[in-house]
Amino acid sequence: MRLIVLWCALALAASMAVFVDSFLSAAPHMPGLVLFTAVVGFFPVVAIIVATVALRRSELPVATIVPRLLRLLPAALRWGAPAVTVGAAVIAVLAGPQVPDGVPETTPGGYPMDTRTGDFPISAGEYLHAQAENRRLFAAVAIALNTAAGTGAFALRPQSRSRRLLQS
Repeated sequence: MRLIVLWCALALAASMAVFVDSFLSAAPHMPGLVLFTAVVGFFPVVAIIVATVALRRSELPVATIVPRLLRLLPAALRWGAPAVTVGAAVIAVLAGPQVPDGVPETTPGGYPMDTRTGDFPISAGEYLHAQAENRRLFAAVAIALNTAAGTGAFALRPQSRSRRLLQS
């Protein structure tokens, strides 16, 4: 689980870097692979966490799993992780793409905006602005997902015997 927590922390840092980069002039500067890895890497992490919870689960009802995991977290994570997750989700909604009905695509002849109603040319500045908005959205989503997954993995980490006795 420590490796998963480390992965989530690195993915969170990469997502934050992409998010901050999206606000700089002439953004985006960072390679798309950084953000792609942070978003796609979330899915195996969730699969491992779900499998771990399923294998460790006792005969207690499923409704008690989350409260039991929350008790295993330090107070800062218990309140901080949900706040970061919700905050990133709100930022994703507010700072997401404002591009009307389409996504810009680069072609050798320029920058067309492909929409449902047809194609129209856009400037290089408009193209970069639309790309930065798209990356901002996916970075905020990656921040929310990796914070939630990292917190879950941290709660499931192996504990010392004395701490387990105190939790019982």
